[in-house]
Amino acid sequence: MSFTLVAIEGPLKGTLLPLNGTEVSIGREESNTLSIDDLSASRHHCKISRDGDSFKLTDLSSRNGTLVNGKAVREHLLKQGDQIQVGASVFLFSQGATAPAGNPVELDDRSVISTTTRLFSQESVYLHAKQLESMLPSPGTARDLKTLLEISTAVQDAQTVEGLAHRVLELLLEAIPAERAAVLVTGGSTDSFESTFGLDRGGNSRQPVRVYPAVARRVLTDRMAIVVDNSEDSATNVRSVIAAPLVCGEELHGVIYADTSDPKTRFVESHLQLVTAAGAIAGMALASVRRLDALHAENQRLQAEINIRHDMIGESEPMIEIYRQIDRAAPTAASILIQGESGTGKELVARAIHRNSLRALKPFVAINCAALTETLLESELFGHERGAFTGALNMRKGRFEAADGGTLFLDEIGEMAPVLQVKLLRVLQEHEFERVGGTKPIRVDIRVIAATNKDLNAEVKKGAFRQDLYYRLKVISIHMPALRQRRKDIPPLATHFLRGYSEKAGRKVTGFSQDARAWMLQYDWPGNVRELQHAIEQAVIMSRSELVRLSDLREAVIDSGEVESTTPTRYHDAIEQARRQVIGQALEQAGGVYTEAAKLLGLHPVHLHRLVRELNMRPELKIKEFPKVV
Repeated sequence: MSFTLVAIEGPLKGTLLPLNGTEVSIGREESNTLSIDDLSASRHHCKISRDGDSFKLTDLSSRNGTLVNGKAVREHLLKQGDQIQVGASVFLFSQGATAPAGNPVELDDRSVISTTTRLFSQESVYLHAKQLESMLPSPGTARDLKTLLEISTAVQDAQTVEGLAHRVLELLLEAIPAERAAVLVTGGSTDSFESTFGLDRGGNSRQPVRVYPAVARRVLTDRMAIVVDNSEDSATNVRSVIAAPLVCGEELHGVIYADTSDPKTRFVESHLQLVTAAGAIAGMALASVRRLDALHAENQRLQAEINIRHDMIGESEPMIEIYRQIDRAAPTAASILIQGESGTGKELVARAIHRNSLRALKPFVAINCAALTETLLESELFGHERGAFTGALNMRKGRFEAADGGTLFLDEIGEMAPVLQVKLLRVLQEHEFERVGGTKPIRVDIRVIAATNKDLNAEVKKGAFRQDLYYRLKVISIHMPALRQRRKDIPPLATHFLRGYSEKAGRKVTGFSQDARAWMLQYDWPGNVRELQHAIEQAVIMSRSELVRLSDLREAVIDSGEVESTTPTRYHDAIEQARRQVIGQALEQAGGVYTEAAKLLGLHPVHLHRLVRELNMRPELKIKEFPKVV
């Protein structure tokens, strides 16, 4: 399916841009995908992001705003026929593979000097079976009934407003002597039109279909179809206009509008009867399609909140809020501070922000401030000149230069030494620095995202972290929830890790036993997602069946060295006592021979030895006399 932007007004008028990539940026700056030579457009005015067959338009805090169909928007899910105004430019969003070709619609506000014939919607003979039976058969009636049957059949398959409008207009242009026709769909009131679709006879011309809004509004206000004979409009040569409301019960959804410039042609009563009935049939179908569109748009809106490009797993309320914060923060250039316990996925959030930002095609560079000494960290961040220190045989660029144009992620920022905090503050303020041993200022364009598991506010109060740097970093603050605060996400996370490690180990481990699943939901996971990941990796390796059992998980958590004091002790004490009893009975039955006891338990001997060690059973087993195995 192909999608395009067509410039219909402005400096790029006539330009067609296929929307093939994941993002299109629009603005005055030459770095934009679509660069506009227009002072009324901002340097970075707006962007269009693609997710499958959905396109979201986002205004990038532009000076004059971004308009869709005449209304200012911050975000908007684009649909076929939407007109996007950026400064003096107007772009038509077109869904090429499914949207039929049509004509743009132009509203003409001039007054109409005319004579008028009217017909209320409910008065059409074609909508009343008894009246229709009383009519004498005629070729015209048969033709009109055939047209209405074709419209009824066609609209059943319509899935979009544009497809519905196109088919109805095609059939009407075959049945009435109009040269042009249009469908105008109302917005929230009868004073504005949400979308328009035009078609001329033959479908070859791309000239706009000129519509008189006064006629359309009169149709909507009076809820009736009208024929307007306009003999004095020399400017447009339009001689006759016919228009009917698109109605569904008490709801008004728009107007069918058609005209002709032929001075010998006038729309008559039979045409009015036909178009009125067509408006009622198409109105019901339009109401259904719009309801489906509304549901689809709502679904897309909700999906947009959680389907930003990221590598995180979770649908709990805390995570949905994180996705919303990422969506709001990503388009900005502000520094971001991500706080949260170790193992919660702070770097994944930083990567998601970068991937959904205007810097997505530029580098994402990460460094852990706690992993290096002060001297090494300074060199890593700022680079060094040749001879700056012993061993500096060549000039080396640092992480700031490597991230130029993109994003620099500073993990464990709370561990940064005070002298480096001063240098980092200068980069954030001045966007320049010198390499170690150098004197030449180097300018960079970077976005800094920092993360910490410390309470930086408390560190500021203790004097361990600079207050000015803290506020520079915390323009936007995101707090990652601990895994125990989003237990709903434990099963999908566990399943994800299980599949990955099963495939990696070449094992057929398909799931978790019931008690293992219950325990995972109950355990507090002090090491968060990282602890869960490591526990499942080890459990998959040690498991002797297709299911990860409670014993497999418990052993993995014990091996990880995490403290379990936050979990209910009576439950775990009972489990531990049961394990000791089962192992003791098996060893007694096997005469103390571990290989035999392991067979009885369905375990590998190495696994049994480890259990005995972890449960501290060796002292009691040493003094216990086992019967010999015969």
